[in-house]
Amino acid sequence: MKKFIIIILSFLMFSCSKDSTDSNNSSSGTISWSCKVNGVQYQWSGSYPYSATRGQSSYLGEPASTPTIMLASPIISSGNRQIMLTLSFQNENLGSHLINGSVAGNQASLVLNQQVYSTYPSTAQINLNISQMASAVNGITKGTFSGTMVGAVSGTLQTINITDGSFEVIRIQ
Repeated sequence: MKKFIIIILSFLMFSCSKDSTDSNNSSSGTISWSCKVNGVQYQWSGSYPYSATRGQSSYLGEPASTPTIMLASPIISSGNRQIMLTLSFQNENLGSHLINGSVAGNQASLVLNQQVYSTYPSTAQINLNISQMASAVNGITKGTFSGTMVGAVSGTLQTINITDGSFEVIRIQ
């Protein structure tokens, strides 16, 4: 009976142990992002390492720089990206971050079909929520985002709405 209990306990301990491919301890695997801009869906997924022609989903962490999430579609035939979004925020912490351009290192920008939008006017803002933070060495950072950005289109300020944003980014610094 003791052998049977030891075998069962050993099995339970093995089956409940943490998988070595856990995304928090990995610098490879599938990474992705998606969002709607004025109701139009944009998304990308791929693997690390990636090239400019394959798209990007990366995270640059502190202390060498302001924490920044970079999300970009592959370069299209004209040599430009369809979409490239950067989210820079104050501190490398889990939880909510309000990005409104009012503080240095707290800004977001979006290049959409060669048109530039940002949170620089304090009337625009992005709500960034980080649910998983990569370690200081490597791993995956996950979260969601939504909000508004402003850009000058034909000399007139235009506000765009970003909704349903989500990301899984690889830490590259």
